[in-house]
Amino acid sequence: MPYKQPLWMQQRSAGMPDGLSHHAGARAADDETPLVSIGIPTHNRGDRYLPVTLHSALSQTYGNLEIVVSDNGSTDGTADGLAAIRDPRLRWYRHEEAMSPNDNFNFCLGQAKGRWFLLLHDDDVIDPDFVTTCIGALQGRRPGLIRTGTRIIDADGNTLLARPNRASTGSDLDDLANAWIRNDTGLFLCSTLFATDSLRLIGGFGSRHHLLQDVLVELDLAARFGHVEVSDVKASFRRHPGEMTKATKVRLWQEDAEFLLDRLGAQLAPADKPLLRDMERFMADLVFRRALEVQGGLARLSALASVIHRSGYRNWPPARMLAPRRLRSALGL
Repeated sequence: MPYKQPLWMQQRSAGMPDGLSHHAGARAADDETPLVSIGIPTHNRGDRYLPVTLHSALSQTYGNLEIVVSDNGSTDGTADGLAAIRDPRLRWYRHEEAMSPNDNFNFCLGQAKGRWFLLLHDDDVIDPDFVTTCIGALQGRRPGLIRTGTRIIDADGNTLLARPNRASTGSDLDDLANAWIRNDTGLFLCSTLFATDSLRLIGGFGSRHHLLQDVLVELDLAARFGHVEVSDVKASFRRHPGEMTKATKVRLWQEDAEFLLDRLGAQLAPADKPLLRDMERFMADLVFRRALEVQGGLARLSALASVIHRSGYRNWPPARMLAPRRLRSALGL
């Protein structure tokens, strides 16, 4: 399946206005306070999560800010709610005909005027000093991305887990990838500020099935341009039954993992190939966990066997994953 060109790139080639050029405001911004764009793609969450997300963006202590909201064909009260907000920092767009979620992500990127860009999902939240903290951590560096720690919250906003970011600032892929494999950091879009031009250079957001595009874009930019890491927790990722990738087929997760490994592997020197093997093992465990979520014993076993077969029998699920669920829970596995 060929990789689909992001919508903003299609618009550019067609001569449509897409906000991709360097704007005078962004060029004139002082290096210490560059314009930052927060893109919020949304669909039918105007009655619950979107107001909370939007409030967190509008409440930033950082001054040089714009918020771009892209309403992807919502049929609830999203449009009315956005129209009622009177804030010069807010620009919003409504698409009567819905596009794919990933195309909506890239639409937000295409409209951004800022030097830095945050893709904030319409159910996630950032702390008031998120942008200030990220920009303050630059200290004259020009990385591809800036990352903070992340808390996991439930549908009601209660904290389930706070994860400080234990990755180290670096100039290549190794530091960040190894920290991710060791579970010293998580790769979440809500806690990542991207260099806009660098993000556009690699084609924006996307992977084969758009399931691991968050992981791919962060590792890809780290490999090409380096990364700045902030340990403090400054953003919240929401877990709830409506998460978009919850019920996706295991095969699609595996194909997306293969796409990610192929793309990153092309950037690694021969001496770095052991890192790729570690990443393959880590991604295999992720797919095995998805397989274990399949309902029904035979269907679950079939999903596990398919993952093993597709890997060429290189990857097998760890024994702790195969223990009965009650036993795994009792053992804290």
